[in-house]
Amino acid sequence: NEDDQDIRLSWSEGWANFFSSAVRGTSTYVDTTTCCLQLSFNIEPNTTAVYTTSELAVSGVLWDLLDDADTMNDNDTLALGFRAIWQTAMTFPTSSPATMETFWLQFRNNASTKSFSSGLQTIMTGREIELFPDDGAQPLINGVAQHFTIYNSDLDPDGDEDIVPFTANNGVSYTIETLNLTNAADTLLTIKEQNGTPVGAANDNASGLSFSNCSSACPPNGRTNLASSVSFVWNGGDGVQLNAHIQRSTSAPPSAGRFGAYDIKLVTSP
Repeated sequence: NEDDQDIRLSWSEGWANFFSSAVRGTSTYVDTTTCCLQLSFNIEPNTTAVYTTSELAVSGVLWDLLDDADTMNDNDTLALGFRAIWQTAMTFPTSSPATMETFWLQFRNNASTKSFSSGLQTIMTGREIELFPDDGAQPLINGVAQHFTIYNSDLDPDGDEDIVPFTANNGVSYTIETLNLTNAADTLLTIKEQNGTPVGAANDNASGLSFSNCSSACPPNGRTNLASSVSFVWNGGDGVQLNAHIQRSTSAPPSAGRFGAYDIKLVTSP
């Protein structure tokens, strides 16, 4: 039931759970030893399992693609069988890790499956897998969070940069932070003036730790592990528009994803 796994682990374990059920023709996953039943659970109705970093969410998405459309589940409108799923997995590029993100990108680009992309998007959205652009930014208000995705467009998903404006007044202390990171997000936060001049240094991880070269000791994809925070006192006059720039970290650990989602919040003090 973890939803903060290494995104590569959640795919490989989720695929294994799904494949077992696909071969046996049932959504009930069963794990046994030579003597007895050890564990069983149903991979389909567990809608509380969410994000690309949950192996149960991954297996549930794949099962919903495979099985008959579920009249009790508005998110499950597809019944593609195993062939479409297998053919998608067989086109994974060998140059990058296999993840739920990889599956989505290949599924919507393959000629035999791309016409079903909207149906898969609906299934993923039901699992809070946010692989789509956000609706754009509104000015930050003190203490009010906004939600964004690190996803540019379906034509070019990489390279997204969210630019969120706010008004700064002289002598006021500002803290801008990303929080509630999901779907393996790792943010890089920079505050800039309108002309592009940085206000202080960019921040990758609020913890101050670097995980870019981690191996087996990569941090879980929790809500705060890879979050960012910038604090400063503004001394450049009243009513000045500044912008928070948020991108995927260029030094994200291999356990993180290419995309993800996050909230951003501004807090002031006199």
